[in-house]
Amino acid sequence: MIYDLTRCISSGMPVYPGDPPVAITPLLAPPWQISTLRLGSHSGTHLDAPRHRFTNGIGVDEIPPERLIGTGIVIDARGYAANTPIGPEVLAGNRLQAGMMVMIRTGWEDFWGNDDYLRHPYLSADLTSMLVACGITLIGIDAPNVDSTVDGSDTAHVILLQAHCLIAENL
Repeated sequence: MIYDLTRCISSGMPVYPGDPPVAITPLLAPPWQISTLRLGSHSGTHLDAPRHRFTNGIGVDEIPPERLIGTGIVIDARGYAANTPIGPEVLAGNRLQAGMMVMIRTGWEDFWGNDDYLRHPYLSADLTSMLVACGITLIGIDAPNVDSTVDGSDTAHVILLQAHCLIAENL
């Protein structure tokens, strides 16, 4: 079974602080339906490839579509307070295998569209390192960032992208 976890792109949707706002403007071109799109590359649900952090890393244009389809597991990380690290304890009772995709459910998708969304829990360095050691190929999260948006940290991004583990954010 395939699950689509992406958010719809719409004018005025939440964006990462400092990113350009999303604007979709219909153009009058009867009988055709055409719009102008203005948005940053990290608007809504998006994929971070190594080039997002490392100049010489591969970009999303170099990732074959089949790399984004595979066996996955959802890790329940609900219950963490705002802007706190999620530790490796969330993996207890889950069987991870190399090549899997891991989706972290923080419950923060409930705050989509309000300021609290940016105060989401984030992946600790220990959890991130453990996921990489297990051979996980993609980490997804229902928040705007695998790192703390409030603190502007990048530890999880660095660990994951150095290991060529892709990141899906804003699920």
